[in-house]
Amino acid sequence: MNESQCQWFAHQIFCGLEFLHENGIVHRDIKPQNLLVNKDQTIKIADFGLARNISLHASFTTTVVTLWYRSPELLLQCAYNSSVDIWAAGCIVAELFVRQALFPFNTETELLFAVFEKLGTPYPEEWPHDSVVEHSTFPKHPKRSVTSICPVLINFPPVINLIDSCLSFVASLRPTAAICLQHPWFQNLTPPVFANR
Repeated sequence: MNESQCQWFAHQIFCGLEFLHENGIVHRDIKPQNLLVNKDQTIKIADFGLARNISLHASFTTTVVTLWYRSPELLLQCAYNSSVDIWAAGCIVAELFVRQALFPFNTETELLFAVFEKLGTPYPEEWPHDSVVEHSTFPKHPKRSVTSICPVLINFPPVINLIDSCLSFVASLRPTAAICLQHPWFQNLTPPVFANR
């Protein structure tokens, strides 16, 4: 896929998430298998089996989201909100360019160690107070951009900032879907023309 197609798909994903989040719904299982592409290249978000209304202030289980797209706060069994969908979307936008998952690991422990190794270990002051694991458990790695995992993204500078912000360890620093849609990468968006198949 070329950049314009990746951009078009990414924009639709964030539009869908904006609609859900504005209506108080957190999907909790955003992954490529739950994004359906129609013949006209429009994307529909599917499978709302794990979706919940976030306005109820209920306590949610952390065993949600397919492992490869699970955010750090879920892995650390912390309280969470709609930003878990933004983390997953960031993983998917990168995957559109590299055509493989960023974190294809088999266990939560492997995944946490990999996230910190590839994107950097959070600072102690960023560590969530309700984590079931201590910060000292993990080796220290310097902060890095997603380009350390996906060097191909260096060819697409505008998208790097968007993905990096979605993959912020601190959930409150991740942009909302509405803010993502205002990102400069989407400013000159034109739906690409696709050949009929």
